[in-house]
Amino acid sequence: MRQCGSGLPVRGQRTLSPQPLRRSGSTRWCLADVTVNWSSSLSPLKVLRMTSTFDITRAGLDDVPDLVPLYERFFAEDAIKIARSKIEANLRQMLVDDRAAVFVATADGQAIGLASASFTCGVEFGWAAEIEDLFVVPKRRGQGLARQLIEIVLEWADDRGARQSYLVITPEAEDAQSLTALYSKFGFVRSDRLLMYRAS
Repeated sequence: MRQCGSGLPVRGQRTLSPQPLRRSGSTRWCLADVTVNWSSSLSPLKVLRMTSTFDITRAGLDDVPDLVPLYERFFAEDAIKIARSKIEANLRQMLVDDRAAVFVATADGQAIGLASASFTCGVEFGWAAEIEDLFVVPKRRGQGLARQLIEIVLEWADDRGARQSYLVITPEAEDAQSLTALYSKFGFVRSDRLLMYRAS
């Protein structure tokens, strides 16, 4: 198993940690011993899912102009204030870092949804993936797109040896979309830990 101190630069450990996630009869999201493979096997522009109504690809730098407006809508729905310039700068950083991935759904040449994740490492859980963002434009909701985006992001994390996957749901998102019910279908369980953060 690759250790956190093996020379790879890692991001700071998050304050919210998950409990082991299990599917019935499976330990898909709770592996015992893993080696993290940081080489990206999913290159940008490769279609990962294709349906009669939308495609899902791993985003690259060329997708930034389409993704930034989606992120602005996503943050507005969650009542999070963040400057457009900060969204773009952080997004660009994620897109060139093998420890992170952003996936974009398109239909008729328009970006209609996104999902992202990034890796962290800590002593308690080892390598873990945080599902950072999930957004589908309102007129495309209820068509199974969010479910497919979650599946792709979890596959990406699993393929790279995540021992845990976790996420944070804002009260606004829970009130508007009942996201706890959605994520529980993928084996996520509530944590009794408190999330705290400090801006640097």
